[in-house]
Amino acid sequence: MKYLFCVLAGLFILQMGFSQELTGVVNINDKPAEKLFNSTREWFALNFQTSKDEVKLADNSTHVFIAKGEKRETVLIKNIKMKVKMGFTLKLDFKDGRFKYEFSNMEYRNALTNQVVDIETYKQCSTVEGLEAYYKSNGIPKFLEGKKEDEAKRNEENYRIVTAMPSNIIKDLTVFLQTGKNENW
Repeated sequence: MKYLFCVLAGLFILQMGFSQELTGVVNINDKPAEKLFNSTREWFALNFQTSKDEVKLADNSTHVFIAKGEKRETVLIKNIKMKVKMGFTLKLDFKDGRFKYEFSNMEYRNALTNQVVDIETYKQCSTVEGLEAYYKSNGIPKFLEGKKEDEAKRNEENYRIVTAMPSNIIKDLTVFLQTGKNENW
């Protein structure tokens, strides 16, 4: 029964929503826009294979690629592994030697319950003081609190994991575009 309460307390931490936008430009030297664009289509097909992933636009003439996708990462809530999924729209514009990325409609959800996750709560609860304030403001009973120092460290790690998800996608794409595939097979 106590185990069930711990799981429920962890789910309370995951209640509120968070949305953000993220943009940037990545240089890929000596690669024409057309090659970058075509390689990105291949990268997306290889890395995003769920029913939630779809290409919305792939325009060869303007080298614009827009896709909706979903990535998942594991976090720990009260020593229980849970998956957080990040849904997003990714727009990529290609020019010779570089691409611009723009994430929008980013939303984090608990993969099991599909509840929206407020990743800023992880940040708020990454200190003992912040965790105590969260427990107090949300009426979490004392017997569910656990060891606050450990929970604060886990929340700090959860925040790092979840906020790194978009940049990890761009890093993966960049490595794929830089290494390319062997065209002389």
